[in-house]
Amino acid sequence: MPVETQRQVFEAFETMCRWRQVTLPPDLRPAVYRLLGIELAVNIHVFNARPEQVASTTVYNGALDRLPEVYQEFRDTPGIFRHAVINSPSDPEGSLRGLQAAISRLKQDERFADLRDTPGVFRRAALNYANPERFLQGVQTTISRLEQDERFADLRDTPGVFRRAALNYANPERFLQGVQTTISRLEQDERFADLRDTPDVFHHAAVNHANPERFMRGVQATVARLQQDERFADLRDTPGVFRRAAVGYPSDPEGFVRGVQVAVSRLEQDERFADLRSTPSIFRRAAVAYHKDPEGHLLKLLISGPQ
Repeated sequence: MPVETQRQVFEAFETMCRWRQVTLPPDLRPAVYRLLGIELAVNIHVFNARPEQVASTTVYNGALDRLPEVYQEFRDTPGIFRHAVINSPSDPEGSLRGLQAAISRLKQDERFADLRDTPGVFRRAALNYANPERFLQGVQTTISRLEQDERFADLRDTPGVFRRAALNYANPERFLQGVQTTISRLEQDERFADLRDTPDVFHHAAVNHANPERFMRGVQATVARLQQDERFADLRDTPGVFRRAAVGYPSDPEGFVRGVQVAVSRLEQDERFADLRSTPSIFRRAAVAYHKDPEGHLLKLLISGPQ
């Protein structure tokens, strides 16, 4: 840690003590300086920041490693904590509470009900825009325009692509045209002929990957590995599960497939679904397509009847 930064932190702390009319006894000064140095090191590590970026917040608040634990809803976006401690050094927790309140307000606003299945958009609006409502209205307007554009009619069964275009690209039309070009190229590529009966794979590759061909080859390799894995032999007559695992869970496809097996077994033994046992494919479909709550899906199916 730069000596100059430590010196600045110590001077700032002593200045704050004078403002608050607190006297720091000389015999305590070395221990206080050591503690400040430790707290600064903690904040540097926790927030992946340079010393000078967290020096002020360390003087005001000490170590802030508790923040990720207190505000767990932001743990999957650690940059939010970094933003708070750097841009609101005197009260980073106040900044986080304000962000929570703004996100909650936007989620509950009925004008934006159609965006609720994309919760990250509320976080982005609250964090980055002085008028988040105006930003969200702009996103809705852009999505509507893209959905109605006949040039992109072939993408209407993948509505997420319009949201991605509206949120992340200054020229969303150009992005969508690029997606269409990529999809067409992948569909015509003989290397991926075995995936043509799963067109969603091409869409996913074109929208989410800078090198879609590499992604497709990875999908093929993963599918082949799963099909040959004796642990999953009982699923070989349902190859779609392997593709779903390879595309949607690239970091742990085996874990997803094991979860499907566990869910299928659980559903088959559940007496609530005894009437469905004559159609075992229903259990597999529920476990794969509704993996977060397969029971909920089957209960709705029993109530409403097959769709």
